[in-house]
Amino acid sequence: MKSFKFPVQSVLDLKVKLEENEKMQLLKLKAALNALQDELKALKSRYERSLLERRVMIAAGIAPLRLAEMTLYIREMDNQISNKNREIERMLEAIERQAEAVKEANKETKMLDRLREKHLVLYNKSVQKEEELVIDDFLAGVSKY
Repeated sequence: MKSFKFPVQSVLDLKVKLEENEKMQLLKLKAALNALQDELKALKSRYERSLLERRVMIAAGIAPLRLAEMTLYIREMDNQISNKNREIERMLEAIERQAEAVKEANKETKMLDRLREKHLVLYNKSVQKEEELVIDDFLAGVSKY
């Protein structure tokens, strides 16, 4: 009796590997997003501290040159925060696209897996019929004697 062999097992194996790769890519993108969000949080914290420091300096009678420097620094930080927010938006879009790719890969894998299960059921039915025929032939041979 031969063992079950799924005709497109190599395709199923490839689809499983592709799905795993897509999931790994999604995890990497999510990790990158977390890093960007941490950077944004640190930037916002520095920004808030700088604003507070500027207010204290103004109250203490800061020199105009130093005030201009501080204002430029705060503007630059504001630009960095805006840029970081844009990076996060792009990353969220990339994550959304990658999640869709994972979903599609998962759908293809499940489809092939269901097909494999159907083939296995048919194979098991044919094996059962063969075994029944062998038993019937054996019983028919025994009853002749």
